[in-house]
Amino acid sequence: LLVNKDIPLRANIMVSHAWSEDFEYFLESLEKSGDPGPFWICAFAIYQNEDVPDMTIARQLGPDPLKGPFATVLRQAKAMFGIVTP
Repeated sequence: LLVNKDIPLRANIMVSHAWSEDFEYFLESLEKSGDPGPFWICAFAIYQNEDVPDMTIARQLGPDPLKGPFATVLRQAKAMFGIVTP
């Protein structure tokens, strides 16, 4: 939302990935998909380092998984991409 805060976009594609992946490979995979997005990428949408006490993954996901960020994006996304790391 920092880039398009005046006119937020709805994510068309949810992207799942492996922590061990090469970031360049990840970006190339998205580019090769041919889909223009917008993409919802959990690594960018959920703070996952767990090094800030108030920013735990559990707190960000909330008490009801059906109302959390993953369920929300899955309900409205047109597709889901899984990036498989070689």
